[in-house]
Amino acid sequence: MEINGVYYPDQLLDSRLREWFDNIPMSKEKAEAIKELVPKENQRSYFYPFEKYHNNWKHLYVATKVMTDKWDISKRGYSIMKGYDAKCQSGPDKKNEKKEQRKMSEEGAKYMTAFLEYLKEENIENVLFVRWPHRNRFEVEGAYEDVSELITSYGYEFVNFSEYLEEIGIDPDMDFSDNEHLNPLGTEKMTRYFARYVKEHYAIDTTHSEAVDKEWRECLKQSKEYFDICKKRTAENKGGRFYSDRAFEKMMKKSKKKK
Repeated sequence: MEINGVYYPDQLLDSRLREWFDNIPMSKEKAEAIKELVPKENQRSYFYPFEKYHNNWKHLYVATKVMTDKWDISKRGYSIMKGYDAKCQSGPDKKNEKKEQRKMSEEGAKYMTAFLEYLKEENIENVLFVRWPHRNRFEVEGAYEDVSELITSYGYEFVNFSEYLEEIGIDPDMDFSDNEHLNPLGTEKMTRYFARYVKEHYAIDTTHSEAVDKEWRECLKQSKEYFDICKKRTAENKGGRFYSDRAFEKMMKKSKKKK
């Protein structure tokens, strides 16, 4: 569980709520969440999205691409790239940016506490809370002490991986697309390191059915091909963002044409 959300301002933006609700099938739980989180005067369009998106016919090409992506994933039953968004560039470290400490927002602390209480009530033991590698103005000594103290008081583990850049092998000048996010070069290093970390600290059962193994082999094959292209573009600092299975297919077609 990435903990960054507990530091966000105490506001529920409509755009963020849409990203969540628009991708959840209607259910009793979804209806209850809408009634709890969305102002009453705006709830109708969450239950009937056509009210919100009926003007999309003006942008038919983009809307059709999104619908096709969703249809392909729904038909297959899973997303090959798991929603990874690659930004193929190395962004300079803003070393002169003023560093500052921050505290959990009031709402963030409330929701984190409620979540930890839920985990305890359900006797869920193996939960790892993390801060993924960043190099922004909040990465200062003592960062995330407040959320760390809260998490560990409930008996769970928190790891700030921003403190392990050298051990992970991340080059701060090459492996970030900006001060917030790892680029494909950094993502690959972090993924390998995190996989080892989980295997060393937790008992992992990798037994799956043949059908599930087949799905993962397909994801692995395409992920490797995808990353080969993304890493090459990143090393050359060509830029460009590639997201979803459709982006992968386009990249592969372009790569084959060049050959």
